[in-house]
Amino acid sequence: MNLCLSEHRSPVGDFTVVTRGDALCVAQFTDHASGLLQALPERYPDLRLERGATPRAVAAAFEAYWGGALGALDPLAGVVAHRRFVVDDT
Repeated sequence: MNLCLSEHRSPVGDFTVVTRGDALCVAQFTDHASGLLQALPERYPDLRLERGATPRAVAAAFEAYWGGALGALDPLAGVVAHRRFVVDDT
């Protein structure tokens, strides 16, 4: 099973999603996704990144989220490789 890359429009900008089967690996606004996408070969050395369709459950969850259902992403299975939190108190 390879990694599947897809891009979507959201109310606030283009959004990149990478899945492995039904598991969410990367979800990021496209203009900030390059670093995460470049890190994928290190995290998944045996998997190729291919463009394709987002699994229905993942696509439906994001559509619901963009529509205001903030808990819609909670049930998604995910593979978290790296999280970076930035706090700006200014």
